[in-house]
Amino acid sequence: MRRPQGLTQKMNSAWYVYLLSYYVKSRFLNIKRPLMAGVKITHLCNLKCRHCPFWKKEKVSLSFLQVKNLLRRLYDLGVRLVIIEGGEPFLWKDNVYDIRDGVSEANKLFFSSGVTSN
Repeated sequence: MRRPQGLTQKMNSAWYVYLLSYYVKSRFLNIKRPLMAGVKITHLCNLKCRHCPFWKKEKVSLSFLQVKNLLRRLYDLGVRLVIIEGGEPFLWKDNVYDIRDGVSEANKLFFSSGVTSN
């Protein structure tokens, strides 16, 4: 989905202001906050890779409300880049919600969001 041009320019200026503020606070004021975070929304996976522990774990998934609250908490901590991962995040469902809803919530808060998949 393409963002309108005005929104893109506004986001770019917001990025610069935030990153400049982040740099000044961390470099000169020694205030350290996370800039990027990964959110593991499920342990479900459709593969059994040797190097990966997720397929061996109990099949636990976060609810949509938990995902939404976790994203808000990360934003409040200073995170501006988020990666949604798992197991396999495209297998995640919570009743009527799926990965598209989780990404939509992330896009409302963060400068950039992504999903890792196998």
